[in-house]
Amino acid sequence: MSDLISRQAAIEAISSMFAPTPTQKDMVEDCLEIIENLPSAQPEPKTGRWLDTYNDGDWHCSKCGAIVEKDEQIRHYWQRCYHCGARMGR
Repeated sequence: MSDLISRQAAIEAISSMFAPTPTQKDMVEDCLEIIENLPSAQPEPKTGRWLDTYNDGDWHCSKCGAIVEKDEQIRHYWQRCYHCGARMGR
C-alpha cells in the first residue's frame, strides 16, 4: 500500500533543500513540475465485518483480527473497528 503525502509539502521540502546552481536549477524545476503533475491518490476505504471465525464466543474484525465480546449490542455499537478503523458491514 502506498503512503499518501501532501503534494505541497513535497514541493516545499524540495524547494528549501538547497540553493541550486544554475545547472541544477533546471533539474529542480523539472522535478517540481513532475510532482505538480502527478495524479492524486485516493485512499481506499477500509471495510470489514465482525466474524465469529473461531467459534470462541468473540467477534473478530475481518481486516485486522481485533476482538470484541460476542454480544449483539456490542456488535451493533462497533460500527467501526476500534483498532484499524474499518467500517463494519452487516
